[in-house]
Amino acid sequence: MKRLTSRFLEPRSIILGFTTFYFSSTLSMWIDDSFFQNHRAMFVATVLLISAVCLAMNRVWSNLLAAVLSGQFPFVILAEFWMLSKNAEVTTFSLKHIQTWWWAMSNVGLTPLIMLTVSAVILSFSIVSHIRFPQLRWMNELDQPGEEVGPVAQTRKS
Repeated sequence: MKRLTSRFLEPRSIILGFTTFYFSSTLSMWIDDSFFQNHRAMFVATVLLISAVCLAMNRVWSNLLAAVLSGQFPFVILAEFWMLSKNAEVTTFSLKHIQTWWWAMSNVGLTPLIMLTVSAVILSFSIVSHIRFPQLRWMNELDQPGEEVGPVAQTRKS
């Protein structure tokens, strides 16, 4: 029981649970909408769910996929901030630009901030797993835990 409880309290499990809840709530809103107008929210929820599942799998390729999928959202927010100066016809990084950005962010609600926060957390966990365990970069799921793998093992065998 203690082991099961500790599994549910791991950050990867919490992220997976949160993104599953977010995906299900977005899916219910998308289905209830008669014209299916929440395409962007549904796309973001799907991408976050896929990256959370990949993060929970904790394999090298799945952590890389989670980093790629979730890493796009901070850049999207940055691009929207950058393009706002051109769309609002204000000078970039001026006081008016920042005031317009804060006004726009306060009017859209919490959804973009939740998407940004979850994607940043998933991105940080996937990057930390690559930095923390460099020996896993060469491991394959088919390799035995006691075997040596990677380029060093190949030179020793030959």
